[in-house]
Amino acid sequence: MGGTELKRVAVFAPRDVEEARASLPAILALTASESREVVVFAADAAAVALMELGVKVTTPEGELTEALEALAPDAVALLDSSPKDAEVARAADVEIRAGWGRSLGALTHAVQPAQFEGRDHRPEPERIYLDVVGLLGVLPETAGPLRAPVLPEGRVLLRLPNWLGDAVQCEPLLRAFEESAERLTVVGPRALRGLLSRPLKEATWLPRTAGADAWRGHDLALLLDGSFRSALKAAWARIPKRVSWARGGKRVLLTDAQLPPRELGAPAVGCGLPGRGRRWLPRPFEVSVRELASVAGIELEGGAPRLSAGERGRRAAASLLEAAGIGADDRFVLASVGGRPGSAKAAPLETWREVFERLRASLEQRVLLTCGPGEDELMRSLAKCGLPQGVTLSSGGAIELDALLGLLERAAVFLTTDSGPRHLAAAVGCPSVVLHGPTDPRHSALTAAPIRFSRLQVPCGPCHLERCPLQGEDRLACFGAGHAEAAVAMLCELLETRA
Repeated sequence: MGGTELKRVAVFAPRDVEEARASLPAILALTASESREVVVFAADAAAVALMELGVKVTTPEGELTEALEALAPDAVALLDSSPKDAEVARAADVEIRAGWGRSLGALTHAVQPAQFEGRDHRPEPERIYLDVVGLLGVLPETAGPLRAPVLPEGRVLLRLPNWLGDAVQCEPLLRAFEESAERLTVVGPRALRGLLSRPLKEATWLPRTAGADAWRGHDLALLLDGSFRSALKAAWARIPKRVSWARGGKRVLLTDAQLPPRELGAPAVGCGLPGRGRRWLPRPFEVSVRELASVAGIELEGGAPRLSAGERGRRAAASLLEAAGIGADDRFVLASVGGRPGSAKAAPLETWREVFERLRASLEQRVLLTCGPGEDELMRSLAKCGLPQGVTLSSGGAIELDALLGLLERAAVFLTTDSGPRHLAAAVGCPSVVLHGPTDPRHSALTAAPIRFSRLQVPCGPCHLERCPLQGEDRLACFGAGHAEAAVAMLCELLETRA
C-alpha cells in the first residue's frame, strides 16, 4: 500500500492481563512488517502474559521517559487507556502519540470507543487496539475471534444496507440464523436475495418498498442501513425493540442506539484529510455490524463472510470462459473495470490502460475484463482504444452477480477498485489486488483471502466524494501514476504464491 510508513514504533501494552491478551492482534499487526522496528513496553503480569503469547517484551529500567528518549520512535501506540502514558510520551517528544479514550488529552491521534447507554461499548475488546494501530497506517487482516453464536428470542427483522459491499459484510449475521430462519425477515434490494438467501430458504424476504404493515409482528428490528426512513417505519410498525446507530437524527425513534466510535485529533498516518465536524472512525462495516448486533443481544461466531456461486453461477462462468477461449485448467486474471458513470471511485481509462499494458509485459496469464450491469461504458471505451494481446472482454459485456461469483471461484487472482465486487472476491476466497482512489482503506481491511492494496497518498484524500471536484492535473490524482507498477507487482506476488 502506498503512503507513509513508520520505521520505529513504541508500544505501551495494557496493564490489565486480559486487556494485554486482547491487544495481541494489534501488536502482531504492527510487527508484521520487516521494515518496521517495534518495541513493546510491558510490566508485571501483563508482560508475562504477552511473553507467553510469543511477544518480545521490554521492561524498561528507570523512567519510561528516558527509555523513550533513548529509543527515539517515530510514533507510540498507547494501548493502555491511562492518560499518564500519553503524558510520558509527550514529555519524551514523541511526535505521533496514538491511543484511545473519551478525549484527546496528550494524544495526537485517538479513538473514542462506541457508546451505548452512556458507557464505552466494547463487545470485542481486541477491536479497540486494532483501531488504534489503524491510526498509524497499519491495516490488520483479521475477522475477529471465533465464538458460539447467540440469538435473541422472537421474530427478528433485519434491514440490510443497499450497497453490495456492505450487504456482503452482513453475511455472517445472516448465517447465524441458518438454523432458525423461519423467524427471520430480511428487508433489502431484490438483487441481494439471490446472493444471500441460499442458507435461509425459510426466511421471509421483503422489498425495500414494503410498508410498515408488512413489518408488524416482529419483536426486534435491527436496522443496518442506518436510515431515518427505516427507523420511522419500524416505529410505525410498533416493533418493541428497534436497534440502530445514533446518527442522522433518528435517535428518538429507536429503543436502543449505539453511538459509533469517533476519530479524534490528527488524521491517521498516510490517510490525508481530517474531515469536518464529527469524524466517525473508518472501519470495516462487518465490525460495525457485529458491534451493533451485540446491542440487540446477538453474538456472532466470528469469521469473514462466506459465499459460493451455486450451479447457476458456475454454468454461467463456464460459458463466459469458453467464449473467451480460456480452458478449464487455464489460470487467468479477472479484472472488474466497471463503476458508476462519473464516479470518482471508478478508476479512469488511462489508469486501466497502463495497468493492462504493464500486466501483459510481465505475465503470461490471460486477463478477462468484466463489469456489472449499467457499468460497461468504461469497458467499451477500453475496447475502442485497443486492448493488449491476451486481454479479453467478457462475452456480452456486463454480467450478473451469480456469474461474477462463478468467475471468482475460477480466477487465480482478481483486480478491482474499492467496490462491491472486491467483497465478493474475499467472500469466495479469491486473492485480490484493490486499487484505492478516494476511499480510506480502513473501511475495508477485513478479508478471508489474501489481499493487497494499492493506494496513492494525495493531499486531497481520502475524501470519499462521489464526484471529484478538482479540475486539470489535480482531477482524480488518487488514481494517478504509480498504481500500475504497484498493482502489477502485487498481482505477480499473489500468482507466484498460488502457483
